Amino acid sequence: MNIGIDMMGGDFAPVEAVKGIRQYFLEQNADDLSLVLFGDEIQLTALLTEYDVPQAKCQVVPTTQVIDMNEH
Repeated sequence: MNIGIDMMGGDFAPVEAVKGIRQYFLEQNADDLSLVLFGDEIQLTALLTEYDVPQAKCQVVPTTQVIDMNEH
């Protein structure tokens, strides 16, 4: 299964999202799971390494645009 996640949205992003991903991989058998993470490539790669997230299961897609809360 492939799942895409906007890593830059939400409170305390992207740190809390990375922590959640790490927790999921620790608690679940995720052999058939592949994540596509959208966001700041440099920041995400550093956090994935810091929190020991299996990077073979995660593909980072770099993004440069931001959609603000007041945009339609």
